[in-house]
Amino acid sequence: MQKECVGKKGLNDIITTVLIVLLVIVATAIVWVFVSIMFTGSISQLRTEIEFFGLNFEIRNLEIIEVDGVDNGRVSFDLYRKSGGGDILGFVVVLEDDLKNSVTINDYNDNPLAELQSAHVTIPYEDDSTVTPHGLEGNIIKISVHAVIQTPDGGVATSTNPITTKRYSGGGGGGGGGGGGCIPSCASPTYSDVCAETCTNCDGCGGSCSRITTGVSCGAGCTCSGGVQTETNCDDDTDNDNDGAIDCADGDCLDQGCEINGPDMLGDPGTCSEQLYCNFCWDKSDGTLCAREVGESIQVGQCSGYECVLP
Repeated sequence: MQKECVGKKGLNDIITTVLIVLLVIVATAIVWVFVSIMFTGSISQLRTEIEFFGLNFEIRNLEIIEVDGVDNGRVSFDLYRKSGGGDILGFVVVLEDDLKNSVTINDYNDNPLAELQSAHVTIPYEDDSTVTPHGLEGNIIKISVHAVIQTPDGGVATSTNPITTKRYSGGGGGGGGGGGGCIPSCASPTYSDVCAETCTNCDGCGGSCSRITTGVSCGAGCTCSGGVQTETNCDDDTDNDNDGAIDCADGDCLDQGCEINGPDMLGDPGTCSEQLYCNFCWDKSDGTLCAREVGESIQVGQCSGYECVLP
């Protein structure tokens, strides 16, 4: 009776061992299937990326032109393919703005480009002058080009990394302003005009145009070329903002202590009286002070024939 129990126990141990081995084999097979799929996918992806190796593009003659009432805005450039690499089906353009948004342009993904050949690319703006191509609302600061090829298995693939990239900082011909200045869409000829809401292509820094006392705010490090100006100097005999009024005759000088209600302010011959038209009245011939307010009393002098201006 005891021997029979021992025999059954040994048989159970064998069956348990066999089941464990079978489970290990099944688990190993399942893991291998997943590894094989991942490995096969990686090999396929690697083979595809190798196809992009050796391709070399160059962006030339880049122009970014704003809507200015005469010309419809657009981005345009010549894409030159240097020697090297295999055949391509076309290319994809990616535009990036200073708001960290990007848009992919697929208009050229079926445009083959042979070695040492160029393709002209034109991407039109939207009708709204404040909107750049395909809805980007920021200032375009980078253009990237990706290659499109046919894979070994007959599919189509676009390079993960760009083949070439070019940054734009507001210069370079067309409507773009040079030296970090804004382009014409952000410019106003006179003091009274209001600058556009968006100051585009302003040295890649973006920013909104707004009226301030000294001109236009267009983002850090940027200015509006030919933009809104004020009479910045009320004592230089110069019409600084080209509005026809000089020095204290310009309404801008009201913010600097001038009050336009007397002959001296208008540049006509006159005499400074106890009712001063400016905080200060200077004799421009020698720079002497004609009249000034000291505390609550007024010291009066003669400055006939001279404008009442700030010192």
